Amino acid sequence: VELSNSDYNIYKGKIKDNVIEKCLNSEQSSLGFWDGQPSISIDGNTMYFVSDRPGGFGGTDIYISQRDYLGIWSRPQNLGPFVNTPCDELTPLICDNDKLLIFSSSGGESAGGYDLFKCPLSYNRRPIKKSENLGRPINTFYDELSPSLPSWGNSDTLLYYASNQNPDKGFDIFVFHQKRDFLPKFVVNDSISKFEKENYTDKID
Repeated sequence: VELSNSDYNIYKGKIKDNVIEKCLNSEQSSLGFWDGQPSISIDGNTMYFVSDRPGGFGGTDIYISQRDYLGIWSRPQNLGPFVNTPCDELTPLICDNDKLLIFSSSGGESAGGYDLFKCPLSYNRRPIKKSENLGRPINTFYDELSPSLPSWGNSDTLLYYASNQNPDKGFDIFVFHQKRDFLPKFVVNDSISKFEKENYTDKID
C-alpha cells in the first residue's frame, strides 16, 4: 500500500438531497501532510483518522480528535504505542458501541503484509491495552485492510474487509462469519485450527 506524499486533507460538508454541499477543510487536517480515512463515533463527537504528520511513531499513525459541548474539536493527539508502531497503521474503524477500535497495520505481530488488529477502548475512547492481531482465518500472508460493519453489526459475529489474496486482481471484499462469541487467536503458521473449521471467510463476488 503506497500513500502519496502530497497534501491530502479531511473535508466536511452537509448532505442535502443526497448531495454534499459546502465542503470545508476539517479542523483535523494538517498543512503539507497526508490526513485521511476518518472514522467517527456514534454520537459524532470522536474522530479517529490516519496521518503522516511529524511527531508520530513512524510511517502513518492513527490519531484522535474529540468535540466538546461547544462544538469545538480538540487538537489531534496520537493514540500512542498501544495502537501505533514504527510501521504504517491504516483504515481505523470504531465499532461495538464505541468500545473497540479495529485497524490495519504492517507492524506488530503481523502474519505478513498488513493485518487487522483490535484494541479495546475506555469510556473516553482511548486505548486500554496493547492491540491484538485478529488472527486467522481473517489475516493471511497478504494484505487485509478497511474493516467495516453494518450499523447494526457487532465485530463478534460479522466483519467486512478488503484483501488482495489474489494479487493479480487487486483487492476483493471479504466477509467473516463468526459462530462464537470471541475473536480468533493469532496463528503463526498454515495449520488449520478447530476455530478455523468452525468459522469461515467468504469473498464477496
